[in-house]
Amino acid sequence: MPTELEESRKKKIVVVVQEIEMGCDRMEEVEIFDNSKIGVKDLVNSGITSIPKIFIYPSENLSDLKVAASCMEIPTIDLSNINSEDQRVNIVNQIKDASETWGFFQIINHVMPMQVMNETISAFKCCREQDDMVTYFNNQILSNAKAVNWKDSVIAYITPGSGLESYDGIPTGCRKELMLLDNYIVKLGDILMELMCEGLGVEPGKLKALTCLESHKMNEVSGLQVKHGQEWVEVKPKDGGIIVNVGDLLQIFSNDLYKSVEHRVMANSSRDPRVSIGVFFSPGKNGDKDYYGTLVELLTPEKPALYRTFNMGEVRKLVKASDSGTKELVDLFKL
Repeated sequence: MPTELEESRKKKIVVVVQEIEMGCDRMEEVEIFDNSKIGVKDLVNSGITSIPKIFIYPSENLSDLKVAASCMEIPTIDLSNINSEDQRVNIVNQIKDASETWGFFQIINHVMPMQVMNETISAFKCCREQDDMVTYFNNQILSNAKAVNWKDSVIAYITPGSGLESYDGIPTGCRKELMLLDNYIVKLGDILMELMCEGLGVEPGKLKALTCLESHKMNEVSGLQVKHGQEWVEVKPKDGGIIVNVGDLLQIFSNDLYKSVEHRVMANSSRDPRVSIGVFFSPGKNGDKDYYGTLVELLTPEKPALYRTFNMGEVRKLVKASDSGTKELVDLFKL
């Protein structure tokens, strides 16, 4: 039987949905939703039978929406033999090729135990607490987006240099699992950045010093799609697999040798929630006087830098101002 508190919250959600549908304009509707502090999970649990209009993109934005190609997959790379000299060369070449042509790849047989990943995903499904150092949000820039994202998110700042003194700021519902996951993620990030450095022909620790990679772990519910040429390719998560996204910063640091590509997540009819744990290895120095740019080892008179230098303050401002909430650093920092 639902508790009195649950029944009260359910009634509140019904009222909020009615107010949204009666709103005079989009900004008013978004403000109603934002002030309510309810999330997508609350909406689903309330038993709604239709999606509120603020989550639906305008028809003009959907007219050119292409269906993902079913005959292609992003590269899958097996890391089980990275300590074998011969096999390591092959793995480096695979990562180099995937980074140059796809901008995404999936790794298997890595250092992250499957049990750790599965337990973290399960914990996040139940995690709804909030804390000063953990941000729970539905969408970063509701006022700018053409539609509110159909998702709930929890952001935890837990890596060195983030300002978090301990793990106390992480929601208790997933604290233990996230602490353990973080230990393995740091190790995996170091390994990947070494391999990507070898592909660029620079010192193995160069990217680790900058930290600029992105990785994702998804449950079995699909939705992530990657643009390859003019086609959209659906990412099919493999057992124990982790998706690696090159990202804008690494394209800039590599002077366009590695590529950042457009990607999206599509809603589907599955009743099971799609859970994705995204990890961002961002540059550790965030001061306005700390500037980043293309690795000098990659520059020659014939191949000068394609991007200007920048600091992370600029990056944050540009991401916040973006209409869709996505990064456009490659275009904005191009010389």
